[in-house]
Amino acid sequence: MHQWFTPADGAGGIDKDVAMWPSLAGMRTAIGKTGGTVTETDWTADGKTSLAQAARDHKTAPSSILRRTAVHDGEFAADVAGWLDDVFGGKVSAEAPVPHGLVLRVPA
Repeated sequence: MHQWFTPADGAGGIDKDVAMWPSLAGMRTAIGKTGGTVTETDWTADGKTSLAQAARDHKTAPSSILRRTAVHDGEFAADVAGWLDDVFGGKVSAEAPVPHGLVLRVPA
């Protein structure tokens, strides 16, 4: 992996990441490899803990919890989707506790 920065028409520049392999076979092998397996578990909100605090408790990022939940379920459950709509719609603070009973996926 190579990384470099290039100036761009007064916009402050572009940060580029470029992966280079010596052969097509090498690239296919590298892309096909997966990282270590992280086990996951359900976390049921207690109505007192924010998403940020849940992420800290599980040593992960809030976005990782949301991604794991969406990937595991195929889409967000209706209650999780409604809560996220309220957060991103400005009806609920992102710092507020996750509503009681919502189930999210976290690293085990």
